[in-house]
Amino acid sequence: MQLLLILEVFIVIIILTAFLILRQREALQIRRQQGRQAFTRSLPVQIVCGDCMGDEMSPRRTFLGMSERCSRCGGNSYILASALATNMSLYRARQPMPVNAEMTDFCVISIKAHLAAREEKNHKIAV
Repeated sequence: MQLLLILEVFIVIIILTAFLILRQREALQIRRQQGRQAFTRSLPVQIVCGDCMGDEMSPRRTFLGMSERCSRCGGNSYILASALATNMSLYRARQPMPVNAEMTDFCVISIKAHLAAREEKNHKIAV
């Protein structure tokens, strides 16, 4: 009976020791990451980081770190800001321009109306 109790205590001690070791490793990793972020040198390359942006609609520009990661959060999900600007300008150029009827001399008519107008002109010429 006492052997079983000693075995249970021993198992609990092993589990607690493993848990504490894992917690210490996680804390060390967090401290290392924070240390890297604090002393990260950035390159003069602007990026739009997907990790920093989150669910925001407007892009947040940051700089590329020496380790090819975002200098603000350390994320590696980014696009070059110049590439984003180029893609946005191409996207805007391909969008149809809104037509203001007051500023233009033309209007959109149906095919049937166009054919009817042509028939009317043909009848006037033939008469």
